[in-house]
Amino acid sequence: TIPLRVSALFTLAQLNLVQEDYQKGVDLILQWMDEVDTVTAQAWSLLGQAYFQLGDYRKALSSMETAVKTAEEVEGYKPKENWYVIMAASISELKSEIGEKESLLRQIGIYEILVNLYPKKLYFIQLGGSYGQLNRERDYMITLKAAYQKDLLDKESEYLALAQLLLLNENPYWAAEVLVSGQKKLIKKV
Repeated sequence: TIPLRVSALFTLAQLNLVQEDYQKGVDLILQWMDEVDTVTAQAWSLLGQAYFQLGDYRKALSSMETAVKTAEEVEGYKPKENWYVIMAASISELKSEIGEKESLLRQIGIYEILVNLYPKKLYFIQLGGSYGQLNRERDYMITLKAAYQKDLLDKESEYLALAQLLLLNENPYWAAEVLVSGQKKLIKKV
């Protein structure tokens, strides 16, 4: 009956989280963790999500980092996209504690992973914006250019930003190419 009890604890934890009783969910997950031999990456991520909902961003970040490490090193699979998103959001929420520069540097590490594992426009823009805030224009340019090459840019401001960065880095040919390409794409959309 012990395996049944352990299984029931985890199910109860999940039910409490679905019903948005995050503290009870956390308590049950922690109790479950004490009673099992092996804690899965999925369980760590569930705990991290619950802590995030409670506003405990340090514990959320720590739990998600453990989830990622467990998935990669123990269970041998690619961590889920939203685990990284919660990590980046937790770091952003901790900005006043850890400092803006440290927050940006840590978020950059996560966005670099996201653009490689889950290449979506949002992550390229967030990565580039973080580089821009740190005055790393060359890295910002490279990131926007990668988004451009993947055909992810779709706003005039994005094409203009990339063209300006290319000009700043003495690439007038590529700047002109980006502007022409952007005009053609935006005209097709209309």
